[in-house]
Amino acid sequence: MHQSLAGIASGTPRSAVIAACSLLLLAACEKQPEGQVVAVMDGQEITLQELNQELSDANMPNASDDKAIRKSALQNIIDRKLVADLAREEAIDETPEYIVREQRMKDSLLIQMFAQKVGRALKQPTPEQVSQFIAQNPNKFEQRALLLVDQIRLSMTQDPDVVNVLRNAKTVADVEQMLASKGLRFERGEVQFDTAKLPLAVAEKIRSLPAGEPFVIPTATSYTVNHVTATKPTPVTGDAAKPIALAELQQRALKQELQNRMNAARAKAKIDYQKGLEPPAASAAAGASAAPSKQ
Repeated sequence: MHQSLAGIASGTPRSAVIAACSLLLLAACEKQPEGQVVAVMDGQEITLQELNQELSDANMPNASDDKAIRKSALQNIIDRKLVADLAREEAIDETPEYIVREQRMKDSLLIQMFAQKVGRALKQPTPEQVSQFIAQNPNKFEQRALLLVDQIRLSMTQDPDVVNVLRNAKTVADVEQMLASKGLRFERGEVQFDTAKLPLAVAEKIRSLPAGEPFVIPTATSYTVNHVTATKPTPVTGDAAKPIALAELQQRALKQELQNRMNAARAKAKIDYQKGLEPPAASAAAGASAAPSKQ
């Protein structure tokens, strides 16, 4: 028969009773890997939710019944925590660099999850809107093509001779010869353009150029001089086009909604800048055009 604690105490020295109680409390407080806890590492609980998230992040959300995969994923979590603990022992989590980067990662995760929540609440595009988008963007669908391009890349310059050659060059070789004669640094190589990723105006401009004639794309910091050497038609039509169009319409709507909310938040926020770090006036902000040009 089991004796009660009071019964034990009646015939046991006080120190022994205290020791026994301490052992009982310690046993009761020791964490066990059961229920929603799949492992305990040095007192740190690893939960089922963490394991499921690990599988989801590895694009294996349906592996819940595969014990080998779950065991491997759990070991990945444990290994990561072990190394993270080693880093904490070195006080890396107390350095200014860590604190700044940790905050940035937290902000990025919040933004990602906020975008997911906003996206779920947005009105979905109608079938008519999807069809209209496909018709209005032939470069992404019926006329989609992969372009093999001979490209020269150079830093932005205000040299009038360089600008003049870029404006009037009929071949990439003309541009290369001029840059070499001026001792300007540049890179030349083959790249591939997917017309589906180009703005419609850019794709149409490229299609309209005489065969072999280069086009220039300026950015804020550089020029690229491009000559299409081969074209591989890769049309996307019919039912295959619809989910692509739907996804892009959803992404555009989400981007616009997030921009609107950020603008509203900025309008309400009180922001004080250190002198010299103020943003430029809206009227002075002028981004470089992405459209092809003869400069």
